[in-house]
Amino acid sequence: MVKKEFVSVNWQSVFMLIPFVDLWAAYRIEKLRLFLLYLVVVGLIIFFVLGFALFQERLFEDESENLDVKYFGIGFDVAWIGASIVVIRKWSREWNEKINSTKMPP
Repeated sequence: MVKKEFVSVNWQSVFMLIPFVDLWAAYRIEKLRLFLLYLVVVGLIIFFVLGFALFQERLFEDESENLDVKYFGIGFDVAWIGASIVVIRKWSREWNEKINSTKMPP
């Protein structure tokens, strides 16, 4: 069980940049399952939107040439990490407000 304590929103954002530590950051605010679902859904959306936007001209060509996916991979990673940081910051703020509201004044 997670300790009910305040989390640093800035540290939570930094944790989103480190593989597997991002999962721990989501666990700390009791949003791990929702975060995993979010990663899959948003990842697929970004994958198809960026893929279509970058390669729409080549999709209908008959030539079978190798697609340069370097820029696609970079764009996908940046969009995915950026979206994850925005969501984890929002959830971390909500978590801190929830903890603040449950603490009784002395």
